[in-house]
Amino acid sequence: MLFAQEHQYRQLPALGYLLQGRILQVQNKHAEAENYFERSLAGLAVLDDALEYARTQQAYSLFFSARNLFGDAERSTALLQQASVTFEQLGVNG
Repeated sequence: MLFAQEHQYRQLPALGYLLQGRILQVQNKHAEAENYFERSLAGLAVLDDALEYARTQQAYSLFFSARNLFGDAERSTALLQQASVTFEQLGVNG
């Protein structure tokens, strides 16, 4: 992370949180995973990185879809819709 800070890779910590969230999801550590997804979104929002924010929303959507607790389907759908809008605005194919 120090290298990233020294070389102005400001997104790297937030992307690291996304990756950690996905790892914890696979390990069925859902509460911890959710925290890392939220940290990633917060970090990317501060940087105004719309593309990586949408990619994180997409991954977070898949987390809720896989976890499948009460209310998760709605959260998953909302996140995926938001990400899709951003991808369309940026001309990116998800």
